[in-house]
Amino acid sequence: MNPVALVAAVRGVVRALAAQQPWRGGSRSDRSYALTLLTPIRPGAEADLAAHIGGLGIGEKSPLAKLPHVHFARWVVIDQLKTDWPGAPSPPPRLKSQYLLFTASVTAPAEENVTPPEKRYAERLPESFLYELRARIPADVEAIWGHCLGYPRGSDADTFVRYLAGSQLDTSLFHVGYPDVTVDEVRQALAARDKLVAFARDHQSERDAERLQQAYLRESPTWFP
Repeated sequence: MNPVALVAAVRGVVRALAAQQPWRGGSRSDRSYALTLLTPIRPGAEADLAAHIGGLGIGEKSPLAKLPHVHFARWVVIDQLKTDWPGAPSPPPRLKSQYLLFTASVTAPAEENVTPPEKRYAERLPESFLYELRARIPADVEAIWGHCLGYPRGSDADTFVRYLAGSQLDTSLFHVGYPDVTVDEVRQALAARDKLVAFARDHQSERDAERLQQAYLRESPTWFP
């Protein structure tokens, strides 16, 4: 490429990049949302809370498995800040209390036909997720956040949501590869992949192209709901 053409090509790339919408970061990416809550733990309740979280089931046995729109979530007890890294402040900062960290990555389902718009799950995030959290796993909510300062034990849903919303931290860096893909859609895709792999394994000795095609056309519709 001659120099004139190269300069023109570079200018074209720069103009295309400049025309794109700037990345704004934040907690939301289309129908996906990153929730981060940091709540101070009542003095003396730290060990009981850590033991309770450590005793929760994993996988399908976890209470988080009852939340249909959650890709990933966790509770963590933070006892102190890490200060052993190069360039850490001196003297090292110390937390005055331990904190409960809750993080969740949520993708809401498509709801274009839901009216009015303020009823749509995605548009009401994170409040819609907090209401669902209390509705689906109320006993776990009480058992976990009940160890935290100011938790309104036995309160109504609105009071609960206001309490947790007051401990939310903004997410400054949230990357989602597929921001409109729900948990159910991921599961369906993984199931279809497994069935395709099984099909390839079961028919690897088939040498008749027509019979292989007919088998694929017969079986593949069952791979998707």
